[in-house]
Amino acid sequence: MKSNRSPAHFYNHRIAATTASTMAVNGNAQRTYLAIQNLSGGILYVDFGTPATANSFQIANGATWEPNTPPNDAIYVMGSVAGPVNVLTGQLSA
Repeated sequence: MKSNRSPAHFYNHRIAATTASTMAVNGNAQRTYLAIQNLSGGILYVDFGTPATANSFQIANGATWEPNTPPNDAIYVMGSVAGPVNVLTGQLSA
């Protein structure tokens, strides 16, 4: 039996977050999955559609955030210290 679901495509964006806000991933209206993994030794600040600041959403070092409904805006990250970050995005194919 053939599935009615379209195949999913996932993309891992490994970036080096710095203490200045950086766009990690462009906005994507088709985004259906998002996970952000903070591999740095400090706090990761995350914002959507606007540059990250110290008042943005925070992900602790070593933690992963995976929302039920991913935002479609551009994703900006900034670290309390410089370090690696994985941003995994996914979407269903048309």
